[in-house]
Amino acid sequence: EEIASRNGKCKDLQNDITKYQNSLMEAKSKHDEEIASQNEESRSLQNEITKYRNSITDLKIKHDDLLEEIASRNGKCKDLQNDITKYQNSLMEAKSKHDEEIASQNEESRSLQNEITKYRNSITDLKIKHDDLLEEIASRN
Repeated sequence: EEIASRNGKCKDLQNDITKYQNSLMEAKSKHDEEIASQNEESRSLQNEITKYRNSITDLKIKHDDLLEEIASRNGKCKDLQNDITKYQNSLMEAKSKHDEEIASQNEESRSLQNEITKYRNSITDLKIKHDDLLEEIASRN
């Protein structure tokens, strides 16, 4: 939006330059026709021409400055886009590593759960054997 706004301002400035140039040409033509008989008006017109020239110069400088600023902002936008791309790539890499870590932890968790189940089964078997031995001892006594 800002670039579009500045481009519009540049266009307006260019139109102003064209208007001033047209006014300058008209003033110069009048000056040439009446120079011999109207020295005072000639000085006045010369002053007006100087003002227009200064205005045109100022407008051209502003136009060039705006073009430089737009180019600078475009460069900054490109740099920001590159930074965003780097951050996105880093984020994707971190997510991939995170997913791998979770998968590894899930696998380890399953393995530990299987080991716990084996121990529980062994404990249950040992309790049954223990109870059987107690019954056998009790029956012998």
